[in-house]
Amino acid sequence: MINQIPPIPGTIELTVDPALLQMVLGSLKMGSQAHFAIYASDDNLTQLVTKTHAAFIMAGYLFAMPGQSRPVPQGERLTGFYTQAGRPDLLFAAETLPDPSRVTTASALAPGMDAMSMQEILKQARGKKSAITIISAPNLLTRMLGGF
Repeated sequence: MINQIPPIPGTIELTVDPALLQMVLGSLKMGSQAHFAIYASDDNLTQLVTKTHAAFIMAGYLFAMPGQSRPVPQGERLTGFYTQAGRPDLLFAAETLPDPSRVTTASALAPGMDAMSMQEILKQARGKKSAITIISAPNLLTRMLGGF
């Protein structure tokens, strides 16, 4: 799928191994209509999430987490879900990047990511403070819940 994620100021898109992309999208049952991307930023976690939220709202998306008006904490991460009629839904999880020398297991940057893949991502993000993983797909919530 063509990347339809609105640009997020101050971020760089990281290169993700195609095999990892297929595994992640396959595990989430997203198929070929989904797009998966990881971006890194010099901003701290709060600043990155604020800029992402603003970019999505300016692009015409609506924040769609019931009972919330802004991204919410989930453990050490901040998450958000956005919808817009006629466009793919957007789901993100953002986190502070760990010190690459301390990574022994994968993080939530990508479900199913092994420690070696995580090291490759962290090499690209060297010197950055935070990262955000974004999945874009039509009817994303329904797909992730498996039709429940």
